[in-house]
Amino acid sequence: NYMGTVSLKHITKDTAEFAIAICKKAMGKGYSIWAMHQIITMAFQKYNVSEVYWCVATDNLRALRFYDKNNFPRVSSDEIKIARGYTKEQIDSYVWYIVSRSDGQSRW
Repeated sequence: NYMGTVSLKHITKDTAEFAIAICKKAMGKGYSIWAMHQIITMAFQKYNVSEVYWCVATDNLRALRFYDKNNFPRVSSDEIKIARGYTKEQIDSYVWYIVSRSDGQSRW
């Protein structure tokens, strides 16, 4: 059964953007954190990036609670160095998270 999709996009020599979409029937069963572990580990090991970042709309309270509960570090929009395809206004309108290589490897 399809449970959702995780992906990396905008991969550069230093960063990658993480994205996830989980089906409602898969929520609350541990698939999201497992999938995040897999894709972020891939970013660090296969693509050798130093940071993985992602953004969340401010009204996506379920996602914000999930990332905060799992201790993913929020960062200010000023700390976002590369966010391809986003305008400055869009960057400022989202909540951003970044996991660095050292944080990510110790987390998993």
